[in-house]
Amino acid sequence: MSDESSKARTRYFQQMTTETMKTTETVSSKIVKQTLTLGSGSPPESSVASNRATFGTSSKSQRSAGYQPVYDRTRIACRNDMFVRNSPLNRSLQDPLPSSSGNGRNQLVPALSRTDIFESARETPRLSWLKPTASSTSTSYFQDAKGYGSAKFAQIPRFITSQQERYNLSKPAYVLIFHHTFKKDKALFRKGSEYDLMLIKTFFKGYNAKIADICEDFTVRKVGNRMNIVRQKKFHKYSCLIVIIMSHGKANDQILAVDGCYQLDSAIVEPTLMNDSLKGKPKIFLVNACKGDAKMETDYVLTATNKFDILKCFSTYEGTVSFRDETSGTTFIQTFFKLIERTHGMEVLEIMRLLRNHFSDARVGQAPTDTSTLTKQFYFSDLKR
Repeated sequence: MSDESSKARTRYFQQMTTETMKTTETVSSKIVKQTLTLGSGSPPESSVASNRATFGTSSKSQRSAGYQPVYDRTRIACRNDMFVRNSPLNRSLQDPLPSSSGNGRNQLVPALSRTDIFESARETPRLSWLKPTASSTSTSYFQDAKGYGSAKFAQIPRFITSQQERYNLSKPAYVLIFHHTFKKDKALFRKGSEYDLMLIKTFFKGYNAKIADICEDFTVRKVGNRMNIVRQKKFHKYSCLIVIIMSHGKANDQILAVDGCYQLDSAIVEPTLMNDSLKGKPKIFLVNACKGDAKMETDYVLTATNKFDILKCFSTYEGTVSFRDETSGTTFIQTFFKLIERTHGMEVLEIMRLLRNHFSDARVGQAPTDTSTLTKQFYFSDLKR
């Protein structure tokens, strides 16, 4: 290549670069003026028309040399701005350039050098400082933001100690037993359940617990009266409440009394939740009763609202029967309390998991279940004398 042609080529590129810089400054100033006009209200039609004229009907040399870098850098600067993204100006910028060749296709804009691109980016002002006005904001966006802002989030403590993870059971436990044996009804008589009651009495003698009452064959009304006493009782001297129910049962947590059925949540659980002196203290409900007549492979309980510090342990799964041996008692009660004695220092939910594994390995046709809202760990060993 000759020196003259090389010099001519150099002069050509310098001239193109100078024209690009001038076009970039011109277009950038127009964008700033249009955006400032939008910040105070909707732009006049003349401004939008002028803007479209600038980007849509300019000469071929202007579009080729100056439009591409300004459009790219402005789009990047305004990408996260809700107001500019929805503005008429930005919508006009997104319109495709008309074809100068008339063939329906957009002309490809030749790429500039890296130096020219960065120089044009420096000249393009940042628009993120602009704040939307009330007349130009997106309604759906601020409705979502208002709903999100009203949500309350619990703060996670930085440090959690072992004392925060388990209940304080230094005071005695209050134990209440509902024992439905149906002695006067041969068809419903729960023979062998007396062995369960004997085991429970013996078990709590070794623990810091008080068996307040053993309710034998209560009617539905007497059950309600007894739980009304619990609702009004002051439990400041007790660390927890343990309610044990042994009876026949039906689906949906219905328990049989001698004259009808009562529901576990409404009749037993809810009165304890109405007692302010029991707030923050664990409330354990052990229910040995069938929950239906289906057999898994043979004792024949409502959840209202989500409450804290409650554990409901059932002898079997919903819709299935619960086994009872007439000479030794029920499988659930006998195994549960013996596991507590043999697994020293194990948490109650871990005992329930161990109980299910034991039933599965021994091929016992019932699956003990539990429903827990306990906020801490409950250890029977903390009640040990």
